[in-house]
Amino acid sequence: MAGAEIIGTGICIALLIIVAYVIAGSIITTTGLVINAQNDMNRQIEARLNTDIHVNDNPGLNFPTFYSYAVNRYYLHFHIINTGNEVISNFNSTDVYLATSTNAPVQYKFDGAAQDATFGGRCGDANSRTWNYYDIFPDDNMNPGMLDPGEELSIDICNFNSIPDHFLVGATTPNGVSAFYTV
Repeated sequence: MAGAEIIGTGICIALLIIVAYVIAGSIITTTGLVINAQNDMNRQIEARLNTDIHVNDNPGLNFPTFYSYAVNRYYLHFHIINTGNEVISNFNSTDVYLATSTNAPVQYKFDGAAQDATFGGRCGDANSRTWNYYDIFPDDNMNPGMLDPGEELSIDICNFNSIPDHFLVGATTPNGVSAFYTV
């Protein structure tokens, strides 16, 4: 009988050791996941703090303003300046908004195409809710196709039947930083 108790005690001790290893491994794995999530969150917060944009309202450049590209068809042309320290690279996640005195804000998504050589050059479908860019100023040499600090993005929003008297135009970067301008 004493031998059975010793064997039973040995099995219990072995099971306790296995359970302790499983619990310790789970705690270590969970801790690693939480640390990685915290690091990702800190990187996002730092990127957001370093991001700043401004809608160029330089009256000498006459921006933002509407131009005609067909009979009773207009597009809005304006510039956004990256005044922060973070490169803005994901135009697919950059939203542009326009609100007029008669309409609620409308969201426009990037059309995904490369820049065009003419202002209003890709204004096509009258029902599209997209924006595109004409150029990046002064020179887009450092990171082509990305808005580096100090660079200016020339944006077109197409398909307006008339020019509104008053409007609000703005943009929101992929990390949530926004800038608006009212005319």
